[in-house]
Amino acid sequence: MELDKNNAENEISRPEPFIDIDAKFFWDGLRDRKILIQKCLSCGVLRHPPCPCCRECQSFDWRLVESSGLGVIYSYVVVHYPQLPGLRYPNTAVLVELNEGIRVVGQALDDPLAVSVGMAVCAEFIAERSLSYLAFRKA
Repeated sequence: MELDKNNAENEISRPEPFIDIDAKFFWDGLRDRKILIQKCLSCGVLRHPPCPCCRECQSFDWRLVESSGLGVIYSYVVVHYPQLPGLRYPNTAVLVELNEGIRVVGQALDDPLAVSVGMAVCAEFIAERSLSYLAFRKA
């Protein structure tokens, strides 16, 4: 089936992530243009990806803190293939160490040739359908 490129209704969107009860707050935060991180109330450790209990002390007590959205690229990969519908290629996936000390995965919005380990970045949000996705641009 061929898609009509002039008709936005026919465009294929990026695949949606599976959102479980433990990560729902994170995705709700992205929709509100916030990066929310779990902080253990017992030992103070920040954790991501979201999980029900602290990896350090196994406490189930936590609260949310909002990240500044600033960090540095810890690692990255430029994906050329396989190509998934709804994404632009080459697609640069980055692992960013946020200033708060945790790492998150997102999409780099800069030219793949400009991306480098240690590059300072700031968070941006890509809204699509009812979700928002995390992305980063050079700070």
